[in-house]
Amino acid sequence: MGAESGFKYSDGESEFEVYEYDTNSDAYKTVVETKEYLLEDFDIVITIDSINGPYVLLSDEYSNEDELVKKFEEMDIK
Repeated sequence: MGAESGFKYSDGESEFEVYEYDTNSDAYKTVVETKEYLLEDFDIVITIDSINGPYVLLSDEYSNEDELVKKFEEMDIK
């Protein structure tokens, strides 16, 4: 995905992923501009749910997605 690092959280029923980008990278600029990322090897387009500073949230498979996105966006990232 062009990210520097990331993690996936799963509780067995739902999951979300957070990735950290270099905000000067082309991959980050593309994600911010399009709110999508293309996994070229698989020809899959992933929709980005939220961006907060250098962090990108993917939460389509999280049971309470709206609340998660709200909390993610409220975080004070410096």
